[in-house]
Amino acid sequence: KKSTLWLAGPSADPVKYDQVADRRSETWLGVDLGATRLLEHGIVPEYAAGDFDSSTPEQLARVKAAVQKVDIYPPEKDYTDTQIGILLAMKYYQPAYITIWGTTGG
Repeated sequence: KKSTLWLAGPSADPVKYDQVADRRSETWLGVDLGATRLLEHGIVPEYAAGDFDSSTPEQLARVKAAVQKVDIYPPEKDYTDTQIGILLAMKYYQPAYITIWGTTGG
């Protein structure tokens, strides 16, 4: 089983979208603005989590409307959004491995 996290990353992040399309069947988790990035590419993540400080209120509303499981954390917390995404993937999906996209942002 595979889990894939998409983190916020800058808008110019060099993600190869054809590779993303080839991996649609994987379990995707959107972390912070990464949830919006997934929706923009036609992938509804299984889970969205983070403090969403990189997202606009409109983007967060879209995530809440589209994703069944959304956890919003305060900006001041013990773990980074990335760490939270990894912990959630391990807790709920027990993947054999985790791929992380969009790691160069915030």
